[in-house]
Amino acid sequence: MSFTTLKHVSLKSWSEDQIKEKLNDWRAIIAKLKQDKFYPDNTYIKLYDELNANMDKFEAAKQIMPRLRAEFPELKCVQTSFPDEKIRPYYNVWCPLMSYFADAENLKLFRSIQNTPGHELWWYLADGPSHPMPNLFLDYPVFDCRIIMTMSYMYKVKGVIYWSINREWTENMGEKRWPEVPWKPYITSVASQRTIYKNGMGNMIYPGPDGRIYPSLRLENLRDGIEDYLYLNLLEQKLTALKRKGSGRKELIAAAEKLLTVPPEVATAVDSYSSDPENLLNYRRKLAEVLEQMD
Repeated sequence: MSFTTLKHVSLKSWSEDQIKEKLNDWRAIIAKLKQDKFYPDNTYIKLYDELNANMDKFEAAKQIMPRLRAEFPELKCVQTSFPDEKIRPYYNVWCPLMSYFADAENLKLFRSIQNTPGHELWWYLADGPSHPMPNLFLDYPVFDCRIIMTMSYMYKVKGVIYWSINREWTENMGEKRWPEVPWKPYITSVASQRTIYKNGMGNMIYPGPDGRIYPSLRLENLRDGIEDYLYLNLLEQKLTALKRKGSGRKELIAAAEKLLTVPPEVATAVDSYSSDPENLLNYRRKLAEVLEQMD
């Protein structure tokens, strides 16, 4: 899927001149993207991160978001908050923390969003969630990084946000650097100078010699999880095409339809999944076998 993101701004208040200036900036950026033929349907902009937790910026969001959406109705405006009624009119892509998906009442609201034309549902990970839900922490089983993507298909979320991929690097920029000295896998608070959050949080890559970048095992497992997601998405597309042809291959269609539901031995909910990778690998093999039959 082709997509692009526009640079954001998070002023706490806007004057009319500032709004006009910013709209002009976005017009120029979008005109350039269209000129270069890189303005896909999936063009996103994210303003006012975690607005629910930073309501001191709500009035500013109310100033700029209606103007932005009126000027560029095709834009997808991302909000990393639970879609509370107060802020819901201002965004059309909702990306709450994954932990919200463990609540049945929340799921009803999320399904409503998914069924609303022009709206999307994503999710994100940061210092939460914690077990029994998966996360990308260094101290969690590396398989967590892979199962997240199968769960993404299971909940029909369209995107996943992770807040940083090299946040730990600032902790490791002293006179002596890795591999001369051990890598520090934590983050230090700028305000308190205390160690905060979980090991590995916000870091998926490591600096190597001569400017090379090394992937972590967690990133490699996340990549494998993306492939799992793509297998499911491909099966869904091929099943639609097969039905459209009216080929009469009822057994193959039934097998494909069954596989598009994640089996309980792999996962049943965001907080209930198997930690045995073999269960997911068996599921993927079955997906591959049916895909081959469809070809």
